[in-house]
Amino acid sequence: MLSSHRSHFCLVGTALAAAVSMGLLLVRALVDEDPLDWSWIVREINDELLTYGYVTGTTFLAGLVLGWLIGNKTDQLQTMSLIDPLTGLANRRGFRASTSTISNRSTIPSDTKQATPAFVTSPRAFARAVARFGGDEFVLVLPSTGALEAQELAKRIRQTLAAQAQIAQTNCNVSVSIGITDLRRAETVHGDALVAAADAALYRAKAEGRDRVVLSPEPSAAAQHMARPPPTHRNPGSRAGPA
Repeated sequence: MLSSHRSHFCLVGTALAAAVSMGLLLVRALVDEDPLDWSWIVREINDELLTYGYVTGTTFLAGLVLGWLIGNKTDQLQTMSLIDPLTGLANRRGFRASTSTISNRSTIPSDTKQATPAFVTSPRAFARAVARFGGDEFVLVLPSTGALEAQELAKRIRQTLAAQAQIAQTNCNVSVSIGITDLRRAETVHGDALVAAADAALYRAKAEGRDRVVLSPEPSAAAQHMARPPPTHRNPGSRAGPA
């Protein structure tokens, strides 16, 4: 979720309005060489109520309006930095901001050649995050989905793209290369490392002829053995107790 800066800048604007009024009181006290205490402040405001009311009201409204405008523009710039303008999906920066740590999810980087991006966004209802990484590369994050389940969805994506190309009766050759990984295969919960593992599977799909789905390899037996906690051996003849 994008944080709203409008309320923050509006608060800053109203604080500046209060500071202007206090600054005017300070200047009057210095000019008149009067002690700046509460009795003088109350008397000064009562004597110049219209002046202080006008200054406070106008600066308050100006700070409120300018704060809203600046905050709104800041929100727009933040959105532009995180959203891909062509597809309306998250871009690489937005994807990394929302998936720095991923748990119980499967990641699918896909590479589409000569395919309309709208075709690829159809799995959005199933995915936690769909992002355009750049060019014709897209990434899907599927919650609580293993690699084999993600493989079935990836196959449906390929079939949908092929069917859409036939319906449109286009002469372009539509192909989709997809690499898949999950937490067990990638052995990590960090977003960048998980995407890197799926990206390696994607390049394997390209190297093997494109237009196919490739799973990242299973973790090696040695890696599984290293990750497994060592067994605890207990001597049957020994007994813990007071010395």
